Amino acid sequence: MISVASEFQHSINIAYDLNDDSKLNSFIPTSSFFELLRDILLSTNKNSTERARILIGAYGKGKSHIVLAIITMLMGRNLKTYTNVLPKLKEDKKLYQQVRNFYDEKRKFLPVIISGNNGSLTQAFLYSLQVALKENGLENVMPKTNFEAAVRAISRWQDSYPDTLKKFEKLLDCSLDDYIDSLKAFDVESYRFFETVYPDLTSGSSFNPFLGFDVVELYANVSAEIKKKGYNGIYVVYDEFSKFLEANIAQTSVSDTKMLQDFAERCNRSGANQLHLMLISHKEISNYIDKLPKAKVDGWRGISERFSHIHLDNDSSQTYEIISTVIQKKAKLWESFLKANKSRFKKLVSQYGEDEIFSDLDRSAIESVISSCYPLHPASIFILPRLSEKVAQNERTLFTFLSAKGGACLSSCLDKQRDNSFFLVTPDVLYDYFEPLFQKEIYVAEIHDQYRLTKQILNNLNAKSLETKIVKSISLIYMLAQFEKIKPLKATIESIYSSEYKLDEIEAALSNLIEKKFVLYFKRSNSYLKLKDYSGLDTRQLLKDEMERLKNDVSIKNVLNSLNYDNFVYPSRYNDDNEMTRFFSFIFINASEINDEFEYEEIIQKRNADGAVFAILLDSDESIKQVRQNILLFSKKMQRCVFVLPKHRSDYFPQVLEYYAASVLKDKYADDPILFDEFDIIYEDLRDVLLSFVMSYSRPELMRNTTIYMGDEWEVSRKTELTALLSDICDDVFKKTPIINNEVINKNEPSTMALNSRNKVIKALLRNELEPKLGLTGNGQDVSIMRSCLIRTGILDNSDSYAQLCLTPPDKNLSFVLATIQSFVDGAKKKGDCSFDALYAKLMNPAGKIGLRRGLIPLFIAVVFHECKKEIILSDNDGNQLPISMESLVLIDSEPSNYVLSAMEWDSEKERYVQELTKVYEDFVIEQEKGANNYGYILSAIKRWFVSLPKYTKTIAANETTASKFVKILSSNKSDSATIFVEIPALYGFKKNYSKELISAIATTKAFFDNCLNEKKNELADKLKEKLFSGEKSLLKKTSLKSVSKDWIESLDEQIGRQVFANGTDKFVSLMKNDNLDIYSLLDRLAKIATDLRIEDWNESCEELFFERIDEYKTTAEEFSWKKSNASRGKKSGSSYELNFVDENGKLVTKCFDRVPLSGRSQLLANTVKSAIESFGQSVSENEIRQVVVDILQKMCDR
Repeated sequence: MISVASEFQHSINIAYDLNDDSKLNSFIPTSSFFELLRDILLSTNKNSTERARILIGAYGKGKSHIVLAIITMLMGRNLKTYTNVLPKLKEDKKLYQQVRNFYDEKRKFLPVIISGNNGSLTQAFLYSLQVALKENGLENVMPKTNFEAAVRAISRWQDSYPDTLKKFEKLLDCSLDDYIDSLKAFDVESYRFFETVYPDLTSGSSFNPFLGFDVVELYANVSAEIKKKGYNGIYVVYDEFSKFLEANIAQTSVSDTKMLQDFAERCNRSGANQLHLMLISHKEISNYIDKLPKAKVDGWRGISERFSHIHLDNDSSQTYEIISTVIQKKAKLWESFLKANKSRFKKLVSQYGEDEIFSDLDRSAIESVISSCYPLHPASIFILPRLSEKVAQNERTLFTFLSAKGGACLSSCLDKQRDNSFFLVTPDVLYDYFEPLFQKEIYVAEIHDQYRLTKQILNNLNAKSLETKIVKSISLIYMLAQFEKIKPLKATIESIYSSEYKLDEIEAALSNLIEKKFVLYFKRSNSYLKLKDYSGLDTRQLLKDEMERLKNDVSIKNVLNSLNYDNFVYPSRYNDDNEMTRFFSFIFINASEINDEFEYEEIIQKRNADGAVFAILLDSDESIKQVRQNILLFSKKMQRCVFVLPKHRSDYFPQVLEYYAASVLKDKYADDPILFDEFDIIYEDLRDVLLSFVMSYSRPELMRNTTIYMGDEWEVSRKTELTALLSDICDDVFKKTPIINNEVINKNEPSTMALNSRNKVIKALLRNELEPKLGLTGNGQDVSIMRSCLIRTGILDNSDSYAQLCLTPPDKNLSFVLATIQSFVDGAKKKGDCSFDALYAKLMNPAGKIGLRRGLIPLFIAVVFHECKKEIILSDNDGNQLPISMESLVLIDSEPSNYVLSAMEWDSEKERYVQELTKVYEDFVIEQEKGANNYGYILSAIKRWFVSLPKYTKTIAANETTASKFVKILSSNKSDSATIFVEIPALYGFKKNYSKELISAIATTKAFFDNCLNEKKNELADKLKEKLFSGEKSLLKKTSLKSVSKDWIESLDEQIGRQVFANGTDKFVSLMKNDNLDIYSLLDRLAKIATDLRIEDWNESCEELFFERIDEYKTTAEEFSWKKSNASRGKKSGSSYELNFVDENGKLVTKCFDRVPLSGRSQLLANTVKSAIESFGQSVSENEIRQVVVDILQKMCDR
């Protein structure tokens, strides 16, 4: 009675089936076919620029069959061959006329079919063209390339194969040059001769004129040539292009990808000499390139962009029609069968007539589908094409299941049944058929994971049991994941198997899977059945034990508030009107918390919210009345609080406790994947259950709650009504909020980028002189903030030549904000220190009616501070002053309670005082600092000057009363204003008197410090002169240090310059001889050799050490006698050394010095030097080594 159409057993191969009329007779057209046919026919018009396509559709979609039908039409195949196409084609009059026009005009195209996964695209294109020309009797079509190829072959013989050329010349009846000329003149007979003799000359190989030529140009030339034969062009189809991608995409050469891209471009621009290209793929090219290097990814993306992408999507009714066509029935027997089983079919239609799986069909169509697709169960009818689309491969598709022979396919099911028996092919049969594909599914991890889980479960079940069938069907439903159509419900399973099993059998099987096998979980959130791993442990008991342990520690309120859900409600209308985002936190509280001690303000503040919607958790239904009364009473003063009171109590403690226990166990078994997954299923299920409970509060349209605000019950039946109420609350509570159209910065926690941009604007505002547009340029975020917050609001009056701030902008609310900040400054002037915490509270807290976002506050403070920078002082709670800068405002913004504002009176006398101080320390004033603040820069300049002083100057200053006090003032932590205007004047006896005398006194102190070192050097020079002078005391003052030095040198032994002294006397003598040094330079060098420090680095003890060493040098030099020294060296062999050098002037220089014992450290130096020399080995000669050592000795003797 029932059989399957044999022509569907094998998939279509366009190349093999091109001339098989039976494939065209059996073709069942779909809407996708007609759409593609229309598109391709339009592209055959001469002016078309859309001739490169990629056809995309899953396995089993009939892509190749559709293309086969269209290609054969383009070849001019008789329309009567298309038995099933023609009737439907005639229904679309416009398309039918297009087809008729194509045939009437006798247009036709040469099909070039490329298939397989040949490694080289170029080779595949060339080979397929050659085959197409041969099969269509076009071998004689010789484009110019054929003649050029013959000429190139002869040239190659001339260069590399002279023997072959000689043989060829013997066969010619003319000279070689004349023959080549005839080929160049496109003489056909000459070319035919070459083709004939080529195999004899090349060991039997055939001449292929296409090799070595540009593929695109070759196709274009062939297309031009075959027009002479009545063709309109070439239509290239690459069948199974996705197989080429899967096998070769990683190895494809750049030349191949470029060829494909160029070919597509040439097709789109081919004009009258038409070239068409269609690639047939199962997926987009982008799905195959994710693991390629970037360069190749870019290349393939470039190719993809050259093609029109056509996705093959058949509607379900057409798919069901195809299925019914494959399942063939003998009319008389089938009619009798229908009558005999009328009640069964009626039951199926009743079950699925309103089901979502056939929601796109009407009742009569559903009856037809169920009948015509029998013996497939309605669920199988729905699942089969969709499953095939997801996982099918060539060897297993919708069609192969329906028509192929072998196990687990439809034909085997038919073979097992008698003709007159009623049976249904349920989804578990589909699972068995497609199981081999589930095993190797790599692109869809969800399907493979579902299969792995299913297989583990099936290993522990009887293969022929109902439980096994149920598990397979549920698995398929999850693989499809189209829950809006078919849900994994108990009712779904009953509908699938009720024709074969009794309901109590199905119930028992489900119960067994849930209660005994522990492999099926019933989700309470949506009643879904879900497969799960079995760990071997009783997870239910583990959960019960954990619930028992936690039952006294779980708070419903805390668990519900910790759920990851959108726990905010927005006053939408208010936010739109005010160009900002305010929100109310949605918070669960216990009914018992509503009393006169309810800290609602603290709760709102902790959540950084503008208000709260409190969802009330009840203890009992009986308590509702009392709770309502409490809320009505206590909410009267809670202006920012809305209360949602349920009309009936719901006891969700068991679910909350189980959810919490599951979350604890999930974390506990995080390292055990099976147990973790089991508890995660329970956790996610109960989370959905609890979220539905939350929604019963947050969705007024459910009409389960009473809304209370400010002592009144409100009619709130829609979410919009609730948000409208919240908007009204914000209008009242935050009536002084200015409108700032910049949500990037108009928030409490702007992003780091937004803060950086805002800080640039603040920095510009705090400069002494404002630049036009604050000096900001471009279109960056900083410019956007300046425009929206300052220019558009009217605060910044700006032009190309000037900028001016206005503290009374048109927006009254913004004026109120600036006035509040100005009032804070005025308060500091009158009362002294004012904490910034108070200012922030006024600007942000609801009591101030402003509710300004924190991101804007430093900006508007900077606006006000610009006008009063000279009068205000910023400091922390410990009295440390901060500069009036962007950095300080950012610091204050981070913790306002730690900082205070104070003020001082500013007048012209202070202004003049600062200007005069600037002149005194002008070398140390930084102009940028000067532009950024009013007087702090001068203290920075003074400190900079002091830091630059030599160490010895600071040491000497400590012994001078005024100077030491000046230093102490600079080192104190007092504020800039206190230091400049109080401490420094007080040092010189001035109090609030900034006269010229004060400036003079400060300048004198500076001069004392600046001259201190030179005065000390003069003092040292006098003492040194006194030590070296040997004449009359009365002449000492009249004689210079240089003169005294000369006299002293002349008094020494003439040969002293030849002696190197162990204590450094030779260096002292050498310096005293040097006439080129001034006194200060001489003293600096003497200090260095005597104390190892420069004079500016001395401390108090260094002067004493200096003169001790001078005395030592003087004594050693005066006691030296060359004769005695020579005599001594003669007596003690090896106790002294004499080195002779020739200097740059050719003069002999002799240096003598005594041997000294080596210390442990110097011995280490000696060993290191020896090792270093030895390490160079033969790379450095002995002469070079000797030279290095002598150079070092000479330098040491000269030092």
